[in-house]
Amino acid sequence: MKKVRSKKTIVLFCLCLAMVIFLILSRIRFQQNNLGENAVPSTSSIIMAEELPSENDDIQTGDPSHISEKIEANLIVDADVETQAKSGVSYTVGAIDFTEEKANSLMKELTGHDVLETNYAGTDFWLNGVGNSRLCFVENSLNFQQNTEMDDALLSVLQIWDEEHRAERQEKDLVFASLEECKAEVLRMMQRFTDMDTEIIRINAVSADTIQSFYIQLHEEGEFTAESPVDFTVMGDAYLVYAGYRQNGLPVYKDTVEAQVESNMMEDVAKSCLVKAVVSKDGIRYFDMDYPMVIQSQQDIQLISAREALDRALPSLKNQILTQKVTIDRIYLEYVAITSSDYFTPDVLRPYWVIHYQTEGSSSYLGNAIRINANTGEDLVYGK
Repeated sequence: MKKVRSKKTIVLFCLCLAMVIFLILSRIRFQQNNLGENAVPSTSSIIMAEELPSENDDIQTGDPSHISEKIEANLIVDADVETQAKSGVSYTVGAIDFTEEKANSLMKELTGHDVLETNYAGTDFWLNGVGNSRLCFVENSLNFQQNTEMDDALLSVLQIWDEEHRAERQEKDLVFASLEECKAEVLRMMQRFTDMDTEIIRINAVSADTIQSFYIQLHEEGEFTAESPVDFTVMGDAYLVYAGYRQNGLPVYKDTVEAQVESNMMEDVAKSCLVKAVVSKDGIRYFDMDYPMVIQSQQDIQLISAREALDRALPSLKNQILTQKVTIDRIYLEYVAITSSDYFTPDVLRPYWVIHYQTEGSSSYLGNAIRINANTGEDLVYGK
């Protein structure tokens, strides 16, 4: 009896096991025949998804959002990679068509008075107005001053203050106009002269007392040679504004407010596109716009990766005797206005990878940078 019961138990167990296996196989077959939106991805699908760039990676070049490695004892890469370009594009650009009629109209709008005197030399011109006001367009750059006897000195005082008292910079509303109103006024002025995007880089609100006392200090130190010091208190408080262009989601190169590596070749071909303005209760007192330009055409180009640009930049750093620690801390794309026909008129906007680095113990808070042509991999320091 025990043997018979044992055989029956084994048979029942086998039948149950077969039924379980059949149900499992049926379930798998059902899922395979009904794959759709709610189907569970296979193991291979999950692996492929993990290999796609994350939202923090650059989709176009496939670069990571951060590169970290030790190149040499005193040469470190610990850099965020920033890319906002919609696509690889270079542009041909041209100078604006700034006619005498447009210049006269702008001068009257800014000063409230007609032009008193006009001087022309080829495409360059100077318009002189009431109260020593002047509007000039020289070597394809635009400059306006409400009062030439004080506004050049005013800009110098504000720029030196801005550099030497960085910790005291203030982005705050002044009595005559809010910060946002001031920004809007400068951007509106810029947009008269370009079809490119514009942006405020930095703004500093400075009181009349600070301007006057710092000017007196600089005058006593021999920075200004005027026999009688200028009285800036009549002008009141002022905003110092730095602004620039953007194109295709990227900033356009500006000296003064960003790192660079100086070279004669780079200065010849790479043109800074910086806008400087001073705004007071009298409106825009000073406005200087480097190379206002308009887009004429565009060309799709292939961009090299940030990694490749970094590899192209490293030899120039390795060739230096690095007695201090150098850290590459930022890699980003920007456009540079390039002139190939003369020294004054940009005719190409070309994207460059900026390899930004800081040298331990350096007095330059802006750091330094190597700019690598984002299409060819050549170094801008050689004019490429």
